[in-house]
Amino acid sequence: MPRIVPILFIVSAACSFPSNNEPAETPNADVAEALNAASLAAPPENPPEWSVDGVANDPVDLGNGPHGQAEAVDVGVGAVRVWTDWSAPSEGAIGLRFGDAMVPTVDSPIPQISLEPAMAGTWSWAETNILRFTPDDALPAGVPYATVLEHPRLGDKTVRITGTTPYFQFAGKVASWPVEVGSPRFVGFINQFTMAVGDGPIVLLFDQPVDPSILSRMIQVTGSNGAPLATRFSAPTDVSYASADTAPSGHLVAVTVADLPESGTVDIVVPTGDGVEEHTLSVRRGIALDDGSWMDEQWESASDERLPLSVRWSLSSTTPIAVDQIREALRIEPEPLSMSVSGYGNSYQVAMSLEQGTEYWASMNGLVDVLGNTQDESMTWQFRTKDHVPMVALPSLPVAVESGRGVVDLHVRNAKDLTARASAVSEQDFSRGMLANGTCSIRAGSAVELAMPAFETTANTLATVPVTLPQGTGLWCVEVSGEGVGTEASGSVASTVLVQASNLGVTAKVSEGSVFAWMTELADPQGVAGGRVDVVTATGTVVGTGVTAADGTATIALDEAHGHGVSESLVLLAHRGDETVAVLLRDDRMSAAWQLGLRGATEGTQTLAASLFTERGAYRPGDDVQLTFLGGPDMKGDSVVVRIVDAQGQEALQQEVVLDDFGVATLEVPTAESASVGPWQVVASHDGAEVRHRFRVEEYRVPTFEVGVTAPEAWQRDTSVTAVLDGAYLHGGTLDGRAVSWEVRREPVAFNVPGYARYRFAVDNASISGIVASGDGRLDGSGTLPVTFSPSHPASAGPVRYTVDATVTDVDRQAYLGRTSRVVHPADFYIGVEPPSRRVLSAGETIEVPVIAVTPSGESVQDVPVRLRLERVDHHTTTRMTSGAAQVLSRPVEVERDSCLVRTTQGTATCSFTVPEAGQWRVRAWSQDADGNDVVSGFAFRAGGDEVAAWPRFDHERIDVRADKPSYSPGDVARLIVESPFDEAFGLLTLERDGIVSHQEVRISGDTPVIEVPITGEHAPNIYATLSLLRGRTHNDRDASGFETGAPAFRLGTVELSVTLDAQELAVTASPDRDIAAPGEGLTVDVFLEDDLGRPVTGQATVMVVDEAVLGLTGMQTPNPLAGLFPNQPLGVRTADSRLELPHARRARHEVLFPGGDGGVIEGQIPANLLRSLFESTAFFEAQVPVTSGRGQVSFDLPDNTTTYRVMVVAIDEDGRAGSTEHDVVVRKPLMVQAVTPRFVYPGDTLQVEALLHNGTEEDAQAVISGGFVGLDGVLNSTTVSIAAGGTARVPVAVEVSSTEDATIRFTAQMGAHMDAIEVTLPVLEPGVSRTQVVSETVSGPTQLQIALPADRVRGSESLEVVASTTALTELKDAVGYLMGYPNGCIEQTTSRAYPLVMLEDLLPEIGVEVDRAQLREYSEAGVARILSFQTEGGGLSYWPGGTESHAFATSFGLTALIEAKKKGYDVPDEALVRMGDYLVETLSKGDVTETIAHGSIADGDTRALFVMTLGRLGRPQPAWVESLWVERDKLTPFGLSFLAIAATEMNADHPLAGPILAEVERRAETDSDEAWYEGDSRGGYSMDSPLRSHATALLASATGGGQMTSKYLQGLLGRRQGGLWGNTQENVFGVMAIAALAKADTNGSAPGLTLAHNGQALSIDGMQAPSSRVRRQVWGHEDLDANVQTVTADFMGGSPVTVTLRATYDLALTDANRAATSSGATVERTYTTVDGQPIGDTIELGSLVVVTLTVNTDDEQNYVAIDDKLPAGLEPLNTDLATTERVDLGTLTPALERGIGLLSYREIRDHRVAFYADEMPAGTVSWRYVARATTPGTFLRPASRVEAMYDADVFASSEIDSVTIR
Repeated sequence: MPRIVPILFIVSAACSFPSNNEPAETPNADVAEALNAASLAAPPENPPEWSVDGVANDPVDLGNGPHGQAEAVDVGVGAVRVWTDWSAPSEGAIGLRFGDAMVPTVDSPIPQISLEPAMAGTWSWAETNILRFTPDDALPAGVPYATVLEHPRLGDKTVRITGTTPYFQFAGKVASWPVEVGSPRFVGFINQFTMAVGDGPIVLLFDQPVDPSILSRMIQVTGSNGAPLATRFSAPTDVSYASADTAPSGHLVAVTVADLPESGTVDIVVPTGDGVEEHTLSVRRGIALDDGSWMDEQWESASDERLPLSVRWSLSSTTPIAVDQIREALRIEPEPLSMSVSGYGNSYQVAMSLEQGTEYWASMNGLVDVLGNTQDESMTWQFRTKDHVPMVALPSLPVAVESGRGVVDLHVRNAKDLTARASAVSEQDFSRGMLANGTCSIRAGSAVELAMPAFETTANTLATVPVTLPQGTGLWCVEVSGEGVGTEASGSVASTVLVQASNLGVTAKVSEGSVFAWMTELADPQGVAGGRVDVVTATGTVVGTGVTAADGTATIALDEAHGHGVSESLVLLAHRGDETVAVLLRDDRMSAAWQLGLRGATEGTQTLAASLFTERGAYRPGDDVQLTFLGGPDMKGDSVVVRIVDAQGQEALQQEVVLDDFGVATLEVPTAESASVGPWQVVASHDGAEVRHRFRVEEYRVPTFEVGVTAPEAWQRDTSVTAVLDGAYLHGGTLDGRAVSWEVRREPVAFNVPGYARYRFAVDNASISGIVASGDGRLDGSGTLPVTFSPSHPASAGPVRYTVDATVTDVDRQAYLGRTSRVVHPADFYIGVEPPSRRVLSAGETIEVPVIAVTPSGESVQDVPVRLRLERVDHHTTTRMTSGAAQVLSRPVEVERDSCLVRTTQGTATCSFTVPEAGQWRVRAWSQDADGNDVVSGFAFRAGGDEVAAWPRFDHERIDVRADKPSYSPGDVARLIVESPFDEAFGLLTLERDGIVSHQEVRISGDTPVIEVPITGEHAPNIYATLSLLRGRTHNDRDASGFETGAPAFRLGTVELSVTLDAQELAVTASPDRDIAAPGEGLTVDVFLEDDLGRPVTGQATVMVVDEAVLGLTGMQTPNPLAGLFPNQPLGVRTADSRLELPHARRARHEVLFPGGDGGVIEGQIPANLLRSLFESTAFFEAQVPVTSGRGQVSFDLPDNTTTYRVMVVAIDEDGRAGSTEHDVVVRKPLMVQAVTPRFVYPGDTLQVEALLHNGTEEDAQAVISGGFVGLDGVLNSTTVSIAAGGTARVPVAVEVSSTEDATIRFTAQMGAHMDAIEVTLPVLEPGVSRTQVVSETVSGPTQLQIALPADRVRGSESLEVVASTTALTELKDAVGYLMGYPNGCIEQTTSRAYPLVMLEDLLPEIGVEVDRAQLREYSEAGVARILSFQTEGGGLSYWPGGTESHAFATSFGLTALIEAKKKGYDVPDEALVRMGDYLVETLSKGDVTETIAHGSIADGDTRALFVMTLGRLGRPQPAWVESLWVERDKLTPFGLSFLAIAATEMNADHPLAGPILAEVERRAETDSDEAWYEGDSRGGYSMDSPLRSHATALLASATGGGQMTSKYLQGLLGRRQGGLWGNTQENVFGVMAIAALAKADTNGSAPGLTLAHNGQALSIDGMQAPSSRVRRQVWGHEDLDANVQTVTADFMGGSPVTVTLRATYDLALTDANRAATSSGATVERTYTTVDGQPIGDTIELGSLVVVTLTVNTDDEQNYVAIDDKLPAGLEPLNTDLATTERVDLGTLTPALERGIGLLSYREIRDHRVAFYADEMPAGTVSWRYVARATTPGTFLRPASRVEAMYDADVFASSEIDSVTIR
């Protein structure tokens, strides 16, 4: 810390610049004056008087900082804010931001505006609501300014707002004060915070330019002995050795100490302001670097004699050196492939990529450190990289060769003395070898030597050597061996390969249950008849056999064959006499549909051909979901299992339904009021196949209007588009004059053409996403607003989707979103190019680039000239400093190396390029359409040396087969165009789907032959045509590289043919008896069905009538049953071919892979039929409406909604044909009243509710409205309002919430002869300050129990209960109630709720928990099902829903509950229990017994003890683990020891360890004469450990094993409750279970024998409630509880011991004490800001958006943390999961918010709260945020935000409870 000291400066004539070796003599009072003289900054000529009186408002002081921010000032045009933009000392801008647009365009004139002080510069409209001032010169730092504005929209107001410019800063030093020109202040030293001095100068930074010559008389430098040191002063211009920033001119003074000592310290006194600062600097001279250390990519140490290719070199120096100095001084020869330098302080990292087997020399010269010390001597280093590992590599997979042409290539590197030999192998060994990836061994005595040319190895160079094979046909094992050389040599190296020599080829097609084989000749392809085909396993077992027909085909039934592949790898052997050819049937060696751009069959559950739908896409918790399954007549009478999973992954329902004669079933699914919010999923399964459907459960407000965006269908690039935004009420009428905001966003989209899945139709479109236009306005008199914009993007970006979002806000502040989007194509056609399948090619390789031209609809365009370029992409490098690191940056530069010009044809044109050398490459294709629009596409790839990856099998052999039409009807003939690479070829065309439907041989010639395929109805909805194309040997020539260009070849092409479902589609008509109806009226809908020929048919219909507003929340469309009943089928056939093993085919794919080479009451009377109070989103639903001879009918009464209902009909007939339709019905009245309220309120809130009146007539009119309220203090007497025709009028009413019960609002209106009335309920929530007091005594004589009710309680909220009991069960009421109501949904909490209910099902009445028995069973069943829903594939239970990793403790805990549930008759599958048990046994076997849990999947000693107890209850006792854990008992807490004691006792009542273990549990307890308990801290975290939990389990063990301390444990546990509760769910659940076990063991309790009196009034025991023979209960309401002190007296009358419990509940009035924030181990802060980051105080602008940020700080790492924020009633959270919610751009995330996103496990948004949950939270700061809208004016309670560690009661925090005002 600097020391501010007084000092005298005496300026003498003898003291001259540049030294100050003599004492300064300036008087202290003159320091400021002397400094003023040193300032070179020009002061302002007329310093402004900075008055702060605003004409319109008090001025706002802009906060200092790099980006100033200010409070909003409302001057009638929305919020006005001052802002600054300060990016550098020499730049910056200031201005005003208005809440509304002030001008129509940014070109509008500038209003009357001025700045104080006056500054030279320019004003401009940056946006229509932002005025920007750009100064000519730099803004002064840290000084105030004022903006004075006059504008017509302000009327006669003049607005004056003040602010402050940002502080001066440089090199990390900040002048945190206003810079006063002419009065310099010292900021700091520029020396990277070393506080040292070296050979260079000491550099001082001032907040303004200064004169070193004057400062030289004022700065003193002395040695450690106090003697002055000789100094020189200068103004430095280059301090790059100390800072990477550009030095501000004149702000620096360099002080050079001439006689600096070698070590020690020096003191320097620097003047600043009106005083001085004294600093001590250590002396550090010279530069030295160490030799450093080497690390590989995994940060493992490496030797400098054998370095890996990617290496990190760590260096350190004695003094800090700027990273750019290190980078400039470091020289490495030869130059590394890449290098970057980073570091900070005196530590540096050099990351390099190096060449193999190379020696490098590094040197460092000319370094200067931050203290100015220079390097005296050069430093050098030497290091070397490893050689390549010696390699001798034959093809790593079996090879096929033509008989008589047996040569295979050998790859050699760093090996010598090579020999080759071969031996024959049997079919069985060959098959076994193929299945073992080609491994084989030479048989001794039967090997023959093979010829090889002479070979000389070159270090680290890869060479190819041909190996000649034996002549004739046969099966061989070939081996080559040699000796390794180089640094990595360690003896001999060898390689083997299996080789088959044959004249045969075989094609195999695997599908469900069979293999289809086609046996052909290699040299001259034709089918081989009479051949035997066998399929064998790895053991040589023949599992299928067949004989080929005349065309060479055979079909073999095979259980191991499936549509997705084979269940085990097999070999297919084709025989002709003694000649054999083999092909491997393994998934990775067969074609895959994805390689062809098609959807393939997958292993596991298949898609069920059925339609599954709900009548809506969104439901509120508590709604009923109407679910329909439609499977068709073929499924009549079948059973389908329906399973529903909620948003937390928990099973909400599983039920079997039986289908009717039409294959239809319906299910009404209720959701609970507390149902989880988010996406829910329905799964219907039948015979191993399933169909899925999703819907959402959300807390939402039903929209009253909809927003539309209409625009032309086609948009063109760079051409203006006008979109019309509109808003209309769903009951009719437009939203004239309402505010609307809009924006246009663009994003790239994929362009796909069937049959060309791998083609690229663009170059790069990743960086074009964003907003391209936006604006605000108001709807006109017709409720519309046209907006114009121009879609614009580069042609190379390809297709781009432009989306117009419009948000309209009604007078009730509700805002909803409308949207439309279009894809804009860059030109009239696209150019498509197909990249190689491999991203890495080899230098010298030739690539063929197919080119096509297609229209945006996918039709081929011929004769388009296309120019293709092969470009090498080089990188020009520069170096820059970034965050203290020197980083090498690269800029790509494209250089054309080759080109070609092609014209597109009916098929594809092809361009060939040879890649000249290794490097980065790109192919770019270019053309233009008739309008001159560029059409660009391309792809990038890399070329390497010999380290080349393989082509994906079947990619290189794939050919394009295209269909002439996008779809066909039965009876059509499909023409298939084959792009054959062969002049002549023989092929097999197969029609495929889940097997081979048909096949035919074809012969083709020419490059684009056509094959015709007749289409039948059986092919619907799709069929795949696959062509297997063979070419025989055509010649024996080789190209220059030795490649056989005439060898036998195989190609494969597949095209999907879509077949229409016209014959399967019904024409469905829905005809309501009227299109406009009134609320509550009856409506009849006729349903008509016809087939595709117009004939009436008999069938069945599902009729759904749903509010369009709710359908719009998810954008739900009317279900189309055809899509589900006739789904497109995947390709379930996979192909293999032996020709792919021929050497030239392997080489063409580069498939020879080498080791290391792959990388209240209502006034007035209202007619009963007038009052509207029944509001339903689903007006009608019936899933099984009969339709006879084409006609059906339904009738129903409409609800009271005024809206648009969509009538949806989904129908099916007797033949399984299906269809759907929809029809709108508008429900409205001439006069309609709408109540505008918040979603909820709190007691005491004062707010404005509104009646919104709609005039649905065509005449202006007056209406009279009145209102009444229950639970609200407010009055609305008869009031007359005028309403324009088709318009609305708003009538506000001020009310105060006066009740804790839900409030009722009723509005009644009359307009002439028209009347309407509406009644709505307004939920009143408890504000979170309810309290419970519990006192309990065991009565053995006269006893008095008292509870003092606080005077500040809320009157009317009190209740009092007295319970007399001879069982301890009555003590559990609060804990059981807590567990049942705990809101969070992880596996532990789910179990904690379900476990007590299952165990205590019969005892709940005694406990005092009142539930309906049937509901209890249902609730318990749901809990059991939820536990089961957490099970993972590994058998254990995950912690959160949907998790994939098992949680050790939670699995055992959940399994314990399931075991008890099974005993009580609940449906728990045995398989689930077995799998959980297996998981526990497996986890027990892993690792050591530990005391802590590092992760949820790990079991510590306590958890293992719980495992042992649980497994014993499962019937799988673990006696050895009882003994093992007892041996390691020091690692167990009393919690684990208690389970171990129970396990031993339950295993054997006389178990020898049961007593000792229980004694150890008791030994560790603290005791007194009455109680026993456990001390210690709660560990929480993954272990969820706490002393109270150990206490509870000790009682459980003692009760189970007959311990001596049971009664003491019980008294201690009961005495540690607070409000009837223990701490977290774990403590409560084990406390409940322990006391329940104790109470259940005592079944002899009798009726309590005692007398009772309440406040002196005697109670009759016989007159009290009797839940059981052992319990008596009496409850009083608030009307009996006026007294503050409630007293119950009791006297024991004999019999069983009696416990009397007195329990009071009440609400507390909010006081300063209980409003205050709390903190224990954590803090939580809630901030409200605007969308652009401006802070919001206690007053919020009505209609504005509020960003709520919750920032949590914890002292230590925590696990399982819940963050809950309750909203004030005037705010509504935005749920962007709903389609009608606007999207809000919140800008850049802070680091704390980024951490929050990464840690978030689950989030839920409800009407009144938003909650976040995190499994893990590190110590420090984490933030989450959400957006809400201020919708209701008033003053509202703002409850606390709360954070809690769910299993550590000592870690929690809450924010302050306060109020906010919205206006």
